[in-house]
Amino acid sequence: MSENREMWKEIEFKLFEIGNIDLLIDNYKLTLFSFREKTKIYIAVYVEGKFKLDWIEKDCEIRKRFMCPSKHCIVSQHELNKIRGKKKRQEIKEHYTYIYYSPYWSSFSRLKNHLIKNNKEILIYKGID
Repeated sequence: MSENREMWKEIEFKLFEIGNIDLLIDNYKLTLFSFREKTKIYIAVYVEGKFKLDWIEKDCEIRKRFMCPSKHCIVSQHELNKIRGKKKRQEIKEHYTYIYYSPYWSSFSRLKNHLIKNNKEILIYKGID
């Protein structure tokens, strides 16, 4: 367990201090690249050194394993509060909520938990540098 914890500390250090790190996850080479946008830090995900729009548009294995899922309801919370009945409000919320995917993560811990949950083997890629 401590070996795993040390690996994640090393990944986080290299990502935020050096700017990028390569991982080998279930035979996929994943490159994580951190960058700053105004006051926030984001983590971009590249699979096998590239990013394809199909991975976020179409349901595929790479999208499920590596892309950042986000939920959004098109009905505002203010409008939902006007609806009487908890069950009716929940039905409307579920009906008007969609999930979209992005190659950008704004939280390292969310990325880490997602990778652990959706993949079996995670290693730091050593390569032939």
